[in-house]
Amino acid sequence: MKEELLALFARHRGKIIGCLIGFVLGWLIISRGIIETLVLFICASLGYYIGKRLDDGGELGEILEHFWPSNKR
Repeated sequence: MKEELLALFARHRGKIIGCLIGFVLGWLIISRGIIETLVLFICASLGYYIGKRLDDGGELGEILEHFWPSNKR
């Protein structure tokens, strides 16, 4: 049974994940409103981006420099 569910998920992974994301996004818009949902999405995206860059060996200072460059030249 477990193998069958894993095979089903492997075949339809994109559809399942897309459906879950759509459900959560719809629920957030209904329960919180569009503006709060957009703010949450932006914060989550920035967190993912920063975390991915850190996982790839980046330094926090250089990541933040990408968003807020210093005016020193």
